[in-house]
Amino acid sequence: MKFVGFDLEIAEEVVVDDDWEKHWPLGITCVALKAQGDSRAQLWFNGMYGNPESPYYGPRMTAEQCRELVMAINGLVEEGFTLLTWNGLGFDFRVLAEESGMWKECGRLALNSHVDMMFQFLCQRGFGVSLESVSETMGVGQKTEGVDGSLAPKIWKEDPQLVLEYVEGDVDLTLDIEQAVSRRRAIHWTSRSDRHQFEPVGRWKTVAQCLSILEPDTSWMSDPDFWAREKFYGWIKKA
Repeated sequence: MKFVGFDLEIAEEVVVDDDWEKHWPLGITCVALKAQGDSRAQLWFNGMYGNPESPYYGPRMTAEQCRELVMAINGLVEEGFTLLTWNGLGFDFRVLAEESGMWKECGRLALNSHVDMMFQFLCQRGFGVSLESVSETMGVGQKTEGVDGSLAPKIWKEDPQLVLEYVEGDVDLTLDIEQAVSRRRAIHWTSRSDRHQFEPVGRWKTVAQCLSILEPDTSWMSDPDFWAREKFYGWIKKA
């Protein structure tokens, strides 16, 4: 597979532990797309440079810009690329579908032309892990210091360049994790009890292929419904 990493940042300020559902639509400030082996990312945002010393960045991407982005992503798929994310099924593609209004197109891309490494892990183990835990445990790098997904909307208003660096950095980590997992044939992470854990990965599967993985035993969990697969792909069935 030839991969293109994909990640976006939202415009609405949301508390990490809050119910994000009640804040929809979340808006998009910026997006990064980066082909594996390429040194530069495509960065998308609502803004333009006037005076080089005082760049202007819009508060969020317009619906038309989001539709153009969907078409650009579709073009990459037609060129033979597979989209690569960490939790892109339940988040990034759903946000893009909402903002572009292209629900069916985003759903098809998310299902058939997309490897969501976190979702594959979830389908195999019954729960999810964070990009940060995996990247640090596997020694591929760390997220941009001083920024996270919940802080990015606020920072965008004050220092948009930092958020652009952050979204590109997350795409780099996503691509680097794929390479590390492919070499080691497993996803490694650190549990809440500070134990090094790993889950074998024979080969990457698209989201559609992951849905055929036999569901693991989650009877040991206090709230197995929290990680129900339906929560991640249910929006596609409603599109």
